[in-house]
Amino acid sequence: MLYSRGDNTMDESTTNVSLKSRMDQKIARVKGKIVAGATVAGGLALTACPVSAAETGGINWTGLSDMMSGVTEIFPAMGNMVTGIVPILLTLAIVGFILYFFDAILDAIKGAMSFFKR
Repeated sequence: MLYSRGDNTMDESTTNVSLKSRMDQKIARVKGKIVAGATVAGGLALTACPVSAAETGGINWTGLSDMMSGVTEIFPAMGNMVTGIVPILLTLAIVGFILYFFDAILDAIKGAMSFFKR
């Protein structure tokens, strides 16, 4: 089927573009519904499974609790490392800013001097 554009001429390419864009919109809507459905189903599965397993006593939490205690022992060392490196990073940032600032001033002077050479 041919549609007319605004200037009373028939063009088949505009039909293909609009059909393609309509199909893309429909596919996007279907994909959105699939993702939303999968999210809801996954959320229901995650909430339902631990409850039923906890009632039967089938979950062994000792491995998870050992892992969590190991991770929490690492956090103070990481905090000390971060607080130790922050002053160094700040010093490097300030020095870099000052060097870049003076470099920009020297480049401006150099550009002004090259202007007088012309």
